[in-house]
Amino acid sequence: YGDYEEESRRILRAFTKVMMEGDYNGKPFMFPNTVYRIEGKPDSDDLDLVCELSSKFSIPYFTKEVNGEEYHNVMGCRTRLNSNWTGDPNADCLRTGNLAYISLNLPRYALKGNFWEQLDHAMNVAAEVLIIRKEHGLKLMDKKNLMPFLAQRDKDGNRYYGVENATLSFGVVGLSDALTILTGEGMENKASRKLGHQIMQYINDKAKVLQNETGDRWTVLQSPAESTAGRFAMEDRRKYGKRAPVHGTTGGYYYTNSTHVDVDTEFNIIQKVQAEQNFHKETSGGHIFHGYLGERWSGDSIRRFTEKLINSSNLGFWTTTSVYSVCPSEHLVIPSAQFECPSCGDQTEVYDRITGYLQRVSGWNKSKQEEFKDRRRY
Repeated sequence: YGDYEEESRRILRAFTKVMMEGDYNGKPFMFPNTVYRIEGKPDSDDLDLVCELSSKFSIPYFTKEVNGEEYHNVMGCRTRLNSNWTGDPNADCLRTGNLAYISLNLPRYALKGNFWEQLDHAMNVAAEVLIIRKEHGLKLMDKKNLMPFLAQRDKDGNRYYGVENATLSFGVVGLSDALTILTGEGMENKASRKLGHQIMQYINDKAKVLQNETGDRWTVLQSPAESTAGRFAMEDRRKYGKRAPVHGTTGGYYYTNSTHVDVDTEFNIIQKVQAEQNFHKETSGGHIFHGYLGERWSGDSIRRFTEKLINSSNLGFWTTTSVYSVCPSEHLVIPSAQFECPSCGDQTEVYDRITGYLQRVSGWNKSKQEEFKDRRRY
């Protein structure tokens, strides 16, 4: 699309300005999820505009290459397709997707003892289930005709949806909590993180073996785990009592999401980047870095932070999020978490990013609401 660079930039600017305006009530557009992909040195005016949008509504996601891939596609929930399967970006990133993934409960395997054996067993079970799911999906497409759009054939006889290029994936939940059980320290500790990288490499090695054995495309990703991080934690607290290093309170326990540091860590935001960035290389199927901001950062501050991440980090996908409130009665956006409007006293809608998407906090599950209370703002 290089011949249409100026036209595409005009579309980008117009779209970003519409997102900046919000809807009739002044609320942000939650969808579509808006990912700004950065290659090389971005245009200065365009980056300024996008960072202003991030300052006002926290909408943009930013993505760049990781592991030296030529091309990639990203979904707002964090799942990712890279052009390193066949080497053809059209086959690897278009008309295909992430077919299915299963989340591995890393703290559970540490609680059981014989961690590596438990992890092996869980991956074997997960792999068996994922293969069955793929076979079942093909049956629904080809024999039951339940997905005629995806199953339609092109002039060469290929399905519109390229199942042969779709991914089967291992997701992970609670790496920091598993490290706490295994070493006494979570992701905040450098020595513990070294073991964390060994665990992630072990899972990646298993994915490579399965890829060679099955011919399918296997990846590893950070599970979004909107409800799973809570469900795993509550099940483990019920079964293992206080041995399970859960966060939150009764009825709202949760594990740390994927390979992130604990949400209440004492790290500053640069230390958080340094602790999490190299795990993006080990989760090629999808990852995200969350910068939970305190008082709203200016567009210029977000721009300077974004430029640092572009030039000096190994992050592949990130977002900066300020919690804010919207009063529907006053059409007022309040740059903080206030559950009553300071102008009229009516109940507001408080917005934050749950795991990927921006959502009203009142609609979150109990575990995520407990995490919301614990999140450190930068």
